Amino acid sequence: MNRLDPREILPSSKIAVVKIISEFRVTTRKRRQTQSQARQPSRLDPVDATTNAFARPHTVNLENPPMKHTVEVENFRPHRSGTLYGFVTVFIPQLHLRIHELTVHEKNGQRWVGLPARPQLTKDGNVRRDDQTGKTLYANILEITDRATRDAFSERAIASLVAAFPEAFDDEAAAS
Repeated sequence: MNRLDPREILPSSKIAVVKIISEFRVTTRKRRQTQSQARQPSRLDPVDATTNAFARPHTVNLENPPMKHTVEVENFRPHRSGTLYGFVTVFIPQLHLRIHELTVHEKNGQRWVGLPARPQLTKDGNVRRDDQTGKTLYANILEITDRATRDAFSERAIASLVAAFPEAFDDEAAAS
């Protein structure tokens, strides 16, 4: 299967292509399996096949490693406020997935990427705020449910951001 190099189809001045290979699926709990469990060829999706005609079995492949994906940072918009350093757009070519407005943070030497979220609203349509801090509360739009996978994604996105935009965490560059 031939893979297209994004640098061949996208102008280099518009996109910073940095390939950072990351495991998106990281097993956090190791289960002991008997040989009879390991031999089972498939299992049903979370819905019962007797109640849903569209439930499809999926194969559990214990021998091959998890799929790896490339995280490319396409754009960075600096915006300095508290731990926030700005917003990025990332592209995952294997999934044909572009995610806009990821937040980039740094605190105490730790860097991370937050997935897009929207402000929570009250019944009156006003922005909901935390009673103790007064900060705006947000609702997740996307969520990576596994902690190790979320950390791996964030780590690869930060590495790609620093490679493509070395000034991203420079306070002087963010202020200008």
